[in-house]
Amino acid sequence: MERAQGIILRRDPPEGLVTNAKTACQLSEAFVDNLARLHGLDYKAIGLADLGKPQGYLDRQVGAGFSATTARRPTIYQKWRRFLSG
Repeated sequence: MERAQGIILRRDPPEGLVTNAKTACQLSEAFVDNLARLHGLDYKAIGLADLGKPQGYLDRQVGAGFSATTARRPTIYQKWRRFLSG
């Protein structure tokens, strides 16, 4: 991967960067357009089939979220379990 020159957009823009509603709209639309292009790629066809572990991704993410919540606030986890179990 090559280094790409550019600006990292944060809450407070870098000095000298002109920001207005039109620029914000253009940036937002470009972001969504490129995200859609990225999701349209056939990851197998471009050689990424062996990258990561796509099977069970959602279960791992939800499980990790519940584990983190349990560690911070056990009562929230207990309420969720009661809610989900009916």
